[in-house]
Amino acid sequence: MHMSRQTEPTIKGIFVMSHVNALRRAKGAEALAALETKLGRPPSFGLTEDVPVPQEVIILEHAVDMLAEQVLEAPERAFEAGRLHFRNFSHTPVGVMVLPFYSRDFKKLILNVGQIAESVFDGIAFSGEDAGPHAVRITMNNSYYPPQHFRGFFLAWMAYGRLVGTIDVEERALREHSYHISWIP
Repeated sequence: MHMSRQTEPTIKGIFVMSHVNALRRAKGAEALAALETKLGRPPSFGLTEDVPVPQEVIILEHAVDMLAEQVLEAPERAFEAGRLHFRNFSHTPVGVMVLPFYSRDFKKLILNVGQIAESVFDGIAFSGEDAGPHAVRITMNNSYYPPQHFRGFFLAWMAYGRLVGTIDVEERALREHSYHISWIP
């Protein structure tokens, strides 16, 4: 994985723009104007621009706030932002190319999450380990996402693959999260 010298990780603009464009389609220009106010800048990023992950978190959580029928507490908002993150990712060129390729072998795909993440992030390390016949453990280092964010992301990924299961989150240290993912075959 490419780990830069910066401490704050980044995500490529193409993925952030998938969130901005989805929000525009769902809620229109007013939602984008409110987002611009929250970001302190226009919500427009170049496809290969390195966008600080905290900005992406603001965008996703703003989108959840705009789409939710009620006010969500922080953990639930982070969880829903993770689900939205996956849905938007699944429609990007990388998602469209990678997800169907491994759709029949979720375990193989999720164990290679670090390789997929290399094309998306800079500064976050993902690693996967086999935790049983229908289980894996994914660890993220230098994650600026709330712990529940990737619980939502991984559960949405499982639903995409028509799997039912559970995800337990462990916050091992500051910005180090571990996800124990298990499913019913």
